[in-house]
Amino acid sequence: MNQTITIATYLQVLKIKAYTGDEAIVILQQIINYIRPQKKRNKLEAITNFKIFLQVLESDAIIAQQFYNLVATLIIDSNITDLLTDNGIITGATFAQQARRIINDKIIPPYHEDDDSNVIFQKIFAKKWDYIWLQYIPNEQLSLIINPINAAIHNKANDITTELCNAAKLVSYRIASLGLEKEILIRANKKEELITAFTQQNTELVQFLKLQQPAEKEEALIALRTSLIQCSQSLRQLEKNSIETGTSINQTFLLRRLNQNVNRLKFILSFLQKNKSLNTISVAYFLKDALQYLKTKNNLRNFISNNLNLLAYRIVDHTKDTGENYITSTRTDYWKMFLAACGGGFVVSLLVMVKFKIGTLHLPLFWEGFLFSLNYAIGFIAIQLSGFTLATKQPAMTASTLANSLKGSSRNDFVQMSILISRVCRTQFISILGNICMVIPFTILWLLIYDYTSDTSYLSADAAHKQLIANHPYYSYSFLFAAVAGVFLFVSGLVSGYVENRMVYAKIPERLQYHALLKRVLPKKWLTKFIHLLTIRSGAIFGNLTLGICLGMASFFGKIFGIQFDIRHITFAAGNVSMGIYGGGTQSIQLMLECLGCIFIIGITNLLVSFSLAFYIAIKARNLHLADYSELTKMVIKHFLTTPREFFIAPKGGRSKFAAKQDQTIYTTDLGI
Repeated sequence: MNQTITIATYLQVLKIKAYTGDEAIVILQQIINYIRPQKKRNKLEAITNFKIFLQVLESDAIIAQQFYNLVATLIIDSNITDLLTDNGIITGATFAQQARRIINDKIIPPYHEDDDSNVIFQKIFAKKWDYIWLQYIPNEQLSLIINPINAAIHNKANDITTELCNAAKLVSYRIASLGLEKEILIRANKKEELITAFTQQNTELVQFLKLQQPAEKEEALIALRTSLIQCSQSLRQLEKNSIETGTSINQTFLLRRLNQNVNRLKFILSFLQKNKSLNTISVAYFLKDALQYLKTKNNLRNFISNNLNLLAYRIVDHTKDTGENYITSTRTDYWKMFLAACGGGFVVSLLVMVKFKIGTLHLPLFWEGFLFSLNYAIGFIAIQLSGFTLATKQPAMTASTLANSLKGSSRNDFVQMSILISRVCRTQFISILGNICMVIPFTILWLLIYDYTSDTSYLSADAAHKQLIANHPYYSYSFLFAAVAGVFLFVSGLVSGYVENRMVYAKIPERLQYHALLKRVLPKKWLTKFIHLLTIRSGAIFGNLTLGICLGMASFFGKIFGIQFDIRHITFAAGNVSMGIYGGGTQSIQLMLECLGCIFIIGITNLLVSFSLAFYIAIKARNLHLADYSELTKMVIKHFLTTPREFFIAPKGGRSKFAAKQDQTIYTTDLGI
């Protein structure tokens, strides 16, 4: 009640005279001070205070009219061109230029005229966090003051029509210019109809500005809005074309900038369409976004994050396509994955033997790390090219596929997502099982063969003991090192997606067909096969190469910096533990069991870290919020409790029993049974 009296008493000053300039700004500053909550995220207080302000306006017509006239006069007397054309729109031509602009503005603030509406807007909303509580005010309530202010503007002789036309012209020229940028033409992929709309809208706008008769202007305005709709359609198609053409940071940046300008021109035109009422909701959104932009425009971290997310979406989209190959539905696919994992385990058993032998050479640290990396990389690439699989490589790929499935929030959508999660879980399970089932016996087999054919043992009892201790749950940093390996697995997935994207974007396969040296060295048939192999395998090869280097050089960096930094990978850990047990590293059954148990701890850590990072990037890149999918967790738990077998073994025919039960439930619910 005190707040009502306070703001009502203060607003009596509006009856004294008509305020303009700095006086009007001070009045509005004080009004915002009354509305502003004590804490920036106090939603209830912000809404309550604004309602009190509206009640005061409703209770006194004179105060209300004076307030609307004050704001209208301030808008007319200020320069609103920058507010309409630059606020909330990327201004730099490239990603680097915009980043440089932000850094320069943080060092030395840019100069603005006193009548710049952006400056006035910032003065009225003086606190840096004002944009936060303003977001809580319902747009419908903001609309209650927007319409009267708009009416007050049009009732004055010197309204803002001229500035609106100038702003529309400036934004229109930008759209036409950006639509002809080389990066946009590349994305259009020689389809002229995708870029015609960007130049056509400018022709329509120029025609609209020339006309004088209201009827003709309205007709031209409708044609212009139609062209802008076509621009939006072209932008959506250009986004889809990234699968075929690839993408880059600058290209993604330009598309975002172009989209912002198209939307802004639509907004400006809404003020010029006389035969339709003002869309106050869109104005409310604009005011909120404009204030947020002003308060955060020099936040370099947000700028980089927002733009890299768009590029990340394209990269993880490529890993999504790969991830679909790592999710089994039928039992046939399930057992094929098991056999592929067995093949991967077989190769790793050889890598374990070679890695141990490299370690016994006592080479300088760099060359030891280099040979470790080479061993890993050759082995991983061999696994990939042979059609085998490594279980821990899958999460970085399947995470994007899962994120891509988060499209709806209905009960049926959650059922389908739960089924997909069960497929991912059982595929991971059978892959790990296949890897371990082969790496342990074959590592022991190689040791038996070596010991049988050689006069010396492959490893001493002391070396075998060290192998066990290095993979022990609490005598070593296995948990931490497993997390490091999980990060590297995630990074390799990103590299794989990036390379696949780059191959498409830079048209490398097409360019290699004209490479003079390759044409001279390789027969045409071989060159064609080489290019085909590069096209379909380049991402996987570079991803595996990256993973090999990261895993191999980890201990090198740990040793030269004197820190505990290394990796533990479930399949290699299984081979090392089996080597330690065979070599007589301990006679303690408890120690053996603890090391065997640690293998699974390492595996779970590998998978969780790799999957979590990949899933986070995939979610963030798609602008999704897990809070919107809270029911999904309940559905997955219900699925696991109802049919736990499906999380480990593929059902017959690939048909989920859980899905059948839920379909029946949905059917009976729809019938009202």
